Amino acid sequence: MASHRCKARNKDQYAVFDPRVNRVDLRAARIVEVIGEALENGYFRLHYQPYQHIQGELVGMEALARIEHPQLGTIAPRDFISVAEDTGLIVKVGEWVLREACTQMAAWQIEGHRKLRISVNVSTVQLSKTDFAESVQAILRDTKLDPRTLTLEVTETAMMRDMGEARAQILRLRAMGIAVALDDFGTGYSSLSSLHLLPVDYIKIDRSFIERMGQQEGGSAVVEAMIGLVHQCGFEVVAEGVESAQQLGDLKLAGADFVQGFLLGRPQLADGTQLLLDTNEELARQ
Repeated sequence: MASHRCKARNKDQYAVFDPRVNRVDLRAARIVEVIGEALENGYFRLHYQPYQHIQGELVGMEALARIEHPQLGTIAPRDFISVAEDTGLIVKVGEWVLREACTQMAAWQIEGHRKLRISVNVSTVQLSKTDFAESVQAILRDTKLDPRTLTLEVTETAMMRDMGEARAQILRLRAMGIAVALDDFGTGYSSLSSLHLLPVDYIKIDRSFIERMGQQEGGSAVVEAMIGLVHQCGFEVVAEGVESAQQLGDLKLAGADFVQGFLLGRPQLADGTQLLLDTNEELARQ
């Protein structure tokens, strides 16, 4: 591959073969095959991670995709999402995730968990499709899920890369009653001065900031300042990556609205999540 690139540039140039490049290319090609196999054979699975109000009430679930491959075992999103985005396969993967998540949430709501929300991540590629809002609407219609119980999460990068198209899509989604959350806030390149212009409902503060609370000097002050700024712009705050009681206590003092993380629950398949929902429902009756 290196020699072909060299020829394309100039006949007098030479290239040094780097086996690492070939290994990366081969790995990506294999992942593309695995994604195709997963879509065709039903290897994708959704795990659900709870998030709750800062005072403890269970609010909803975030749907997280995994591949359960019969030979390769469990494949986490970090190992296939970027390749899926680069190849465009993320559109099919994203449609499957959204449909499956809406179907499961509709079933939970029929069982009585009517206040529960479902959150689904949306990639830059999906958001750039001009018919994305219409495809979401069709899935909601097919699954009979109330759009007011769906939250779509978009990253700062997806929001800012094509602000015009992203804004148009999000406005159409919100007009349906769907909530939108800005994910991984603080890691992208959005301008704090234009934060109030973003057409979203929630801001999710990235876990890297939560990790610094109580660990680095000024870490808690930074998060508190971020929460204050977000509230001034009229949004509610979700703190990601909460793993200790100390972090939870600090976030209460800082004024966070919602929290999510291993302290509250790890991602589980629907069966495991069902036990959590039933337990929470029982506690609510007491």
